[in-house]
Amino acid sequence: MKKVAEFVKDIVNMLKRKTRAFKTRLVIFSLLHDRNMMVSSWSHKLKAKPTSRKLDSGGKDQEQDQNLVVVYSHNAMSSTPAASPQYVQYSEEEEEEKEEGKYPDPRHSLFEAEGSVIDMVKHSKEDKGEEFKLEDEIDKNLSNSLLLIVLVQCATGTGFQSKGSYLFGHFSMHIKMVPGDSAGTVTAFYLSSQNSEHDEIDFEFLGNRTGQPYILQTNVFTGGKGNREQRINLWFDPSKNYHSYSVLWNMHQIVFFVDDVPIRVFKNSKDIGVKFPFNQPMKIYSSLWNADDWATRGGLEKTNWAKAPFVASYRGFHIDGCEASLNAKFCETQGKRWWDKKEFQDLDAKQYKRLKWVRKRYTIYNYCTDRVRFPKPPPECRRDRDI
Repeated sequence: MKKVAEFVKDIVNMLKRKTRAFKTRLVIFSLLHDRNMMVSSWSHKLKAKPTSRKLDSGGKDQEQDQNLVVVYSHNAMSSTPAASPQYVQYSEEEEEEKEEGKYPDPRHSLFEAEGSVIDMVKHSKEDKGEEFKLEDEIDKNLSNSLLLIVLVQCATGTGFQSKGSYLFGHFSMHIKMVPGDSAGTVTAFYLSSQNSEHDEIDFEFLGNRTGQPYILQTNVFTGGKGNREQRINLWFDPSKNYHSYSVLWNMHQIVFFVDDVPIRVFKNSKDIGVKFPFNQPMKIYSSLWNADDWATRGGLEKTNWAKAPFVASYRGFHIDGCEASLNAKFCETQGKRWWDKKEFQDLDAKQYKRLKWVRKRYTIYNYCTDRVRFPKPPPECRRDRDI
């Protein structure tokens, strides 16, 4: 058995060297037409998201290598899960600039179900009498790695989620959006609790025709109520390079950041009757899904499936938050965590200046100024005007 394990290890090392040209580490998720992977508890979210986004209608800090779980794909044409997902492991070296935007060919032999690298790791562990868990293999190695999620025709969407649920903290991800013609697709990074009166904090990147800018839509749900959309044009092409998207969430405010530039603040306005997320732990999610009934020009631009597969790239997933126990009050830290301290209860002068810069130059929609939808502005908009 020992010799078999050593032999398998040699094969894995050989394959790693063979695939060095890809210059990525850990896991590539290949979701092909004949593959149908899903986490059943998520299928309802993917189906619900397109309609929900229409404008007209003492925990322990966790690092990224302990948080992500399996990628899923829900196929709109079938309700039966197919074979297990394929995972491929690559070398640790960073991407070279000349390979920016290139992706492994899903027809490559390493993506075959038979004899994949992940299978070899599995058999090697079993030969040693060790238990193999796919989620653990992902979690152990995700730090500083590249993660791709792929959307193919007839799939409702693809995504991943954190293992734990969190109440307050700082959450960030480096993402490179779908390049080229991405019209009809939505790449999302968000926090959400899991009930009918859920809380949710959303980044949603609305794809567009080639040459047109991506639109970033943010939204905040409290007690199951959303309809707080704001939209901005980004000041860069988010499909060319990785950029950081993050959320700071404490008892005083929720701040959305793009590369450390605050683009939106949602203040705690409980004193004027507005609900604020404070007692529902949330998981962290990211997904890529088809929403061509509303995402691009109100649904006028449809997804061009001839351009599939659509690929969004992720790395640098970071969580610095309070992992909630069964009793959510466990995360009421009374100012003991860094995000509770006074300097994080409001923006500083430099951050206010940057926020105003975004508001003036790049904001293209704000629900607080939409008198068609809201003849009487929602009460929290009084605070929004103060920013």
